[in-house]
Amino acid sequence: MSAIYKTICFLLLLSVLGSGLWRLGQIRYPISRNPLEQCGKSPVLMIAGSSHGGDVDEKLLEVPAVNLSMDGADIYEMSYRLRYAASHYQSIRYAVIVLSPFTFYYNNSYLIEEGGIRPRAANRVRTYIEYPMWKLQDGDLADFIMARLYPLVTFDHWGQCFFPEEPSQLSVREWTEDELDKYARLRVDGVRKVYANMKKNFTGDLTKAAKNTLLKTIAFLRARNVVVVMITPPYWKEYNSLLEDDFLRGTRKIAREIEKETGVRYSDYSRHQDFSSNMDLFFDSDHLNKKGTARFHALFVRKLAELPGYPQKIVSQSSTAQ
Repeated sequence: MSAIYKTICFLLLLSVLGSGLWRLGQIRYPISRNPLEQCGKSPVLMIAGSSHGGDVDEKLLEVPAVNLSMDGADIYEMSYRLRYAASHYQSIRYAVIVLSPFTFYYNNSYLIEEGGIRPRAANRVRTYIEYPMWKLQDGDLADFIMARLYPLVTFDHWGQCFFPEEPSQLSVREWTEDELDKYARLRVDGVRKVYANMKKNFTGDLTKAAKNTLLKTIAFLRARNVVVVMITPPYWKEYNSLLEDDFLRGTRKIAREIEKETGVRYSDYSRHQDFSSNMDLFFDSDHLNKKGTARFHALFVRKLAELPGYPQKIVSQSSTAQ
């Protein structure tokens, strides 16, 4: 058997093995079509954030809009999605960046649990698969490859492949104030634990790195004539109270710095009096329900009116419709 024939057989075997491993890794990360492919129309406005980005309901906007938000997204995943959308859809003229209390404090690649497990690796991997571009975030290539192979090297991920946990979902319910306060404390405790873990594993300043990433993304969008606005949506008063002295105040400070450096407008609705004390508007301590989202839309759409070139007639119709 010639050396060339052996080489060809070896490469074919390697290709088959690699395809199998790739497919096995994908079981751990359920992939769906990205929202841009499902939009139907050429989007004019895009929204990016973590789960809090869902408080801006693109379906209520009367311009074609797409929501790129993802549960647990950090600024790196948000930025990547924004860059992808602006690169592939020249129709986009506006970007709404939803800043959560942890936007400048999280980097999902650095949440590392016992045994080297990276429970948030799926966020980054999903983003790269659903929004394919050649350029990953700096330093992510090794993590991307490792994440796809995790089921082969850790018992945790083998278990997830064959015995996946059912995602926990809160049912729509009516809260008492004590219950909502208690849930807020649980949420905030989770935020602090995640941040402490990431800070321990990240070499450098998490907030500085996150701010620089957002500044680069704003520059990228502006170079493509996309008008950018930043907002923080309303939260329940107990959630605000528990995060005010560090995460919320820090987010507000960095956002104002970016506003000063770039001219991008920032609106902070986190403590808005019409929302923060009204339980009827919240799904949980930091997410609005349908009623709350509709009311927030009526408020937020006025901010859109201030953006250069935004259709005033549409804004007027949206404002009076609520």
